Amino acid sequence: MQFVYKQFTDNDFLNVSIKEISMDDILLAPFKSLLWIAKKLQDSAQEEFANEKEAITQQLSELYMMLDTEQITQEEFDAQEEKLLDRLEVLENEFSDDNDDE
Repeated sequence: MQFVYKQFTDNDFLNVSIKEISMDDILLAPFKSLLWIAKKLQDSAQEEFANEKEAITQQLSELYMMLDTEQITQEEFDAQEEKLLDRLEVLENEFSDDNDDE
């Protein structure tokens, strides 16, 4: 099957290009689209993971600075650090579980 693409210019039709499209291309187009969407979703999830991981790392840095400048006590530091490290561990486990499924 051939499709001829034409362009209208100054009342003349010009042949722009001829492209062979096979039945396989037509039949596989929906699946290729789904794979493309899945890849975009995966990329988005990885980016979100990286952003959240970076935010937690930044919060930990700020927490250490607050402890060093004695703005918080060791007990407050320990409690907040534990929450942040737990959240980071959950994120990494979720991410590694998602990668294991592939």
